[in-house]
Formats: sequence, C-alpha cells, structure tokens
Amino acid sequence: MERNIIIGLITNTDYLQQIKEEWNPLYIESQAAKILSNWSWEYFDKHGKEPMRNIEAILLKKLKRKKIKKELAEEIETEILRDLNNQYEVQNNDLDVLLSDTREYFIERQIELHMEEVQALLDKGEIQKAKQLQDDFSFTVGGNNEGIDLADESTDAKIDEAFDSNN
Repeated sequence: MERNIIIGLITNTDYLQQIKEEWNPLYIESQAAKILSNWSWEYFDKHGKEPMRNIEAILLKKLKRKKIKKELAEEIETEILRDLNNQYEVQNNDLDVLLSDTREYFIERQIELHMEEVQALLDKGEIQKAKQLQDDFSFTVGGNNEGIDLADESTDAKIDEAFDSNN
C-alpha cells in the first residue's frame, strides 16, 4: 500500500490536497517511502502541485548536496523510481479508491502505533498511563464527511483486521 501512496503523492495533486490534513509521516514505515513522501510534500507546499518527473531531479539534487546517502538514493532509484512510471500506468488511478485505501491504511497504522505505545508503557509497568492512553485514543483519519464511526459494526471488523495483521 505504501507504494500506491507514494505514487499518489508523486503523481496526483488532487490526492495531495485531499489527504493533506490527515497526513502523518509516522504512518509510513519504509525509509525510502518516507523520504519520497517528504520530498513530494515539500514540492507540493512550494509549487501547489505534484512533483511528477521532477522527483528524479530532486533525488539528484539531494544526492549532489549529500542530503541523502548514496545507498539509499540507489534503493530509491532502482526499487521505486524505475518502476514508478510503469506502475502508475497500470495502477487503477481511481482517486476515490486510492483515498479509501489510503485512509484504511492510515487507520491500520494508527492502531499499530497506538498498540506499540501502550505496550511500551505496560513493559515499563506504567499501567495507569497505558490505561489513560487507551481511554484517550481516537482516530484522526477521514475527509470532510468521512472518517471512522466507532458505532458502525464494520469498524470493529477493520480494527480486528488491523490487530490480526500486526501478528
């Protein structure tokens, strides 16, 4: 899913606009994907649009200025950018589907990150802090009229699925 998110960030201004308020770099696990997402957001903030092919120029500029390690630059180039154009062309470019899939992934990542934080407190014996953290937990994903409805029965299935996928 992260690959699809990165493709959306690099290639689709509407996608960037619609997930801007929900974006959290902690949701992205891959180091290369984090870097590409950061560059995409920087470009979007400066130019108001997606970077598209400019992402390659950004990579070369960062490499030249030694803002990125050569090994990581090679990984980005060979494992992501080389196939980006092909994947963009064959990927279902339906914005609504991409947004829905992204938001579902963000929910999963919020749960995983929350579980890690609660577990870390439990491991330190800070039971009350863990309980308070659990009590205060809320999702921060959803567009204007979207989001997660905790009273909806399908939400329980999504949460269960996220917990199951973490094992």
